[in-house]
Amino acid sequence: MRRWQTWMCWAMLVALAGCGGATSHSVITDYQGSLQGLVIAPPNGARDVDTRVKPRIAWTGDAKPPAVFSVSLKYQRQGGDFDPVRTRIERVGEKEWQLVPTFPLASGTLHAVVVTTANERVESWFITEGVRIEFRSAPQADSDEGAFEHVVHYQPVPTP
Repeated sequence: MRRWQTWMCWAMLVALAGCGGATSHSVITDYQGSLQGLVIAPPNGARDVDTRVKPRIAWTGDAKPPAVFSVSLKYQRQGGDFDPVRTRIERVGEKEWQLVPTFPLASGTLHAVVVTTANERVESWFITEGVRIEFRSAPQADSDEGAFEHVVHYQPVPTP
């Protein structure tokens, strides 16, 4: 296979597979509890949280999780809107799970762990360490500064 054909195969595989993770996770348990007794780490209001954090949710003592709940991680964009963070979920104890972000979180950014059921919602807000990254405006279309997006048109070369 030619080098460009190998590259295209890998590019297609990555495009189909994605970067992994999901933006929200539905968890089914063997319990019939509620969000009361839920503990989230990092705790609400935490500052200077490591960007490689794996947020945890747990029910302590006699508290039991609900039969079904959803959990997600969100971050605040520069404009103030919130977007989901792609994560994997891992069970780390009988009544404990952790969210594993597919990439380190952005520095100096407000994040929220959100846990919901059909009629309950708990949020825990935290700020990651470091200074917020400021983005510069997009370069002019006719500049030599590069681009934020590239469009690639693929046209197979006919074989003799």
